[in-house]
Amino acid sequence: MVEITILMACCNGAGFLPEQLTSFAEQRGVDWRLIAGDDGSADGTRQVLEAFAAQWPGRVTVVDGPQRGASAHFLWLIGQAGAGQARIGALAFADQDDVWLPTKLAEALRELDKCGSIPALFLSRGALWHGAGSGLAMKLPRVQPGFRHALVQNIGPGHAMVVNSAAAEVLKQMVAAGAQPFWHDWWVYQMVTGLGGRVLLGREVQVLYRQHDANLVGQVRGHAGARRRMRRAGSGQARREMAAQVAALQVARGEMTEDARAVLDGFAGAAPKGLRRALAVWRLGLHRQGAFGREAVALAGLVGAL
Repeated sequence: MVEITILMACCNGAGFLPEQLTSFAEQRGVDWRLIAGDDGSADGTRQVLEAFAAQWPGRVTVVDGPQRGASAHFLWLIGQAGAGQARIGALAFADQDDVWLPTKLAEALRELDKCGSIPALFLSRGALWHGAGSGLAMKLPRVQPGFRHALVQNIGPGHAMVVNSAAAEVLKQMVAAGAQPFWHDWWVYQMVTGLGGRVLLGREVQVLYRQHDANLVGQVRGHAGARRRMRRAGSGQARREMAAQVAALQVARGEMTEDARAVLDGFAGAAPKGLRRALAVWRLGLHRQGAFGREAVALAGLVGAL
């Protein structure tokens, strides 16, 4: 049976954790391990985690998180994975408030096994879920995964991600080397594609992606989603996030393919905004999802939102 380590960053999640933890225990056909970090919770999160650890001795490790935000927490957990082992195994990322279907990890490992020693990322399909009844299946990405897309847009929420051992090894090395992206899940997608690895997409729903008022990100679509993106761009937040992602990728530059290095260098060296920035990202072939995905990236470069 294949072993896989689940990394879960927790903070004040006691109200949702029991359902998520039960869904870990019900995973079929895999030898799962769990490293759960508690980021200074003020509710009963630590007690819920420790009670679960007592039910599964040897499988569950509960640790204190770094208390520097969710993405920093997940990066820190990557650094904890594989401690005392000659080689790190497959890694899965988990939010504290979702519910996994029993075949989530088995499907991911079955598909990742086809990639052999090539770094690979599997993305489980999720369904938006409000805690009762069935969820609305999320749309599959409408883009061919690759570094020219990953550099400017993420298609993989953290709860969907499972990476194989080859990818996990490099991620851990880069965390140790000081990589500090703004978004850990976006960085994982960027890293795997930058390494020349494979990104595999699941077709069957395997995650109930819980939507509630305390979601850190959540799923915002339509006009509300467009307004949020415009606010981020106008405030400079999108540009700051991108700068952090690029800085983290530069830590791993030596591990990337020659083509990915050229794209990263071209992007990092382009003018901060204006026509030269727009022309640079156009020539690099950077694109988002959608019929005008390449034009959208050029426009973002033009106005300094990228």
